[in-house]
Amino acid sequence: MDEPQTLRTLGSAQTLRMPAFDVPARATAVDLTEELQRARRELQGGRHEERVPVLREFEDGEVPLSLEYASYEDGLIEDAKANIAAGNLELALAQLDEVLELLPGHYEARYLRSYCLLFGGDEMAALTELESLRADRPGPDLAARVLELRTTLRGRLTDRLLADPDEKALVEYLRLVPEEGGCWLELTVQRASRGDLHGAVATARAGAGVADAEADRRALDRLVHRLRLHLLRALAPRFVEPLHAGAYDTALEELRRLGPEWSDFEPVIDLASYILRIAREGPGRPDLPHDRADVVYDLLAGYDLGRTGALLDEGRPEQGLALMRRTVRLVPTDPCTNFVLGLCLLVTGGDLDEIEAAARVAGTDERVTGAGDLLDAVALRRVDREAVAIHDFVGDINDCPSARIKQALQRTRTLRTHAEGLLRTIGEPFRDQLRSLVGVLAVNAVQLDVVLVSNELTRVLRAGWHAGIGIELDRVIQRCAALRRTTRDADTTRIIHQIEQTARTARGRV
Repeated sequence: MDEPQTLRTLGSAQTLRMPAFDVPARATAVDLTEELQRARRELQGGRHEERVPVLREFEDGEVPLSLEYASYEDGLIEDAKANIAAGNLELALAQLDEVLELLPGHYEARYLRSYCLLFGGDEMAALTELESLRADRPGPDLAARVLELRTTLRGRLTDRLLADPDEKALVEYLRLVPEEGGCWLELTVQRASRGDLHGAVATARAGAGVADAEADRRALDRLVHRLRLHLLRALAPRFVEPLHAGAYDTALEELRRLGPEWSDFEPVIDLASYILRIAREGPGRPDLPHDRADVVYDLLAGYDLGRTGALLDEGRPEQGLALMRRTVRLVPTDPCTNFVLGLCLLVTGGDLDEIEAAARVAGTDERVTGAGDLLDAVALRRVDREAVAIHDFVGDINDCPSARIKQALQRTRTLRTHAEGLLRTIGEPFRDQLRSLVGVLAVNAVQLDVVLVSNELTRVLRAGWHAGIGIELDRVIQRCAALRRTTRDADTTRIIHQIEQTARTARGRV
């Protein structure tokens, strides 16, 4: 009979495969591209509805002949109106220009000229003419018609400029219609997109001060905030590096050196308050609303989080772990930092309790969706490590006392029960691996049980003939039959069959 202690390995605890974890995006982190895209989407959803202007003078369809007017200029005006009504815009323009040569500044001639330019396709020239006329304050009736025509021009030009934006055209248009907030937004987006962030901030601020639509003013104010936050984040290493060395006064001095234009910026105020808190009490959760605390976290940890993500992509998790260990000391309650710390620990085979603690902090923010997967990975790795220990024990079981084998069997059964329960809750990325481990544990349990049965048979046979030997041999045969039903492995079945045959042979001699 083969020695049962030399059973071959029937399976092994596999090397765990981790799913692809993404470094979580902080909701209040400055994603400038997304912010600019958002501004553009808002612009596309808020276009003006064009209203076609109507010349009230032509509503009756009757235009007097110029011969009925005593003034030559008045006759030219009426002839121009008739030509406009007939669609003869070039002739009407020539007549209006003649009036303006005779009477420079003539209000109605300038108004009609704007109308001709608009429907002749030169909207910008029409708007320039109208703005000049508005500045001269014509009488109430004409002023109302000028405003009506200007509204139509504004809608048409705004739509055209936003559909096919050109920076020079936007600048010229805003000189004439400074209250058009949508175009200030587009100009801001253009300047920010090409990297002129300071110019973009100045543009957005100027627009927020003159835009006539409240929604545009809010959008411009938000863009100012986000652009400034982006600029501040680029400056963050200046005041974050001293904090890693415990030089809190130096960090505060670096904040002051940003200049007076930053002193009233809310994130700078919040950051200074948190640094003072660290100096007095040590790091912790900033005493701020959630969104503002998130900004402080991002300023203190965002740079290192970005570097760590790159290091993980490059296959250098150890360096990333070193960065995260120093960063988490500044922001121990930041969910994003704790998530990436836990991820680095997991990839480098770190302490499971430490990974679990980091994952639980990460899980306090529902936006860090990978925190649950990180906890599942810890649970799976705990099962894996225990399964590996059991598997190694099974592989080196020679001359092991039955008492220890029984303990290992109980340990295997307990772990298998735990793993089967975990299968009901663990995430999909880990389920197949855990199912494989459950299968390995089932095989290991059979192996251990086979060894115990073999050892029991050896004990009975070495004791020689004695009262009750038949009962003991029958018990071995029954256990073999039960074990054979629990495995499909051919080698294990063969070994069980050998043990059973040896027991039956002995039983026949009693």
